[in-house]
Amino acid sequence: MVGYLIPGFTATVKRRAILAPKFYFFDVGIANYLLNRKNILPGTEIFGHSFEHLIIQELIAYLGYMQSFESINYWRTSSGYEVDAIFR
Repeated sequence: MVGYLIPGFTATVKRRAILAPKFYFFDVGIANYLLNRKNILPGTEIFGHSFEHLIIQELIAYLGYMQSFESINYWRTSSGYEVDAIFR
């Protein structure tokens, strides 16, 4: 109940994907506190990370409420392109 591991999406063979799982704490406030994020201003990189964290939390909560058997994965190429949430 401390957090969630989001595994990498591996269905494609054409592009080399990053397979390391991403970790999200159960609460974006905990992550911000542990990373010493104080002033989170819109348009900054820190705001983007915090917003991504919030959206992932909401998607996980939605799947739990709907009692869905789908899982969340993410996809990132070795060149840096990333899709934060893929439902399978």
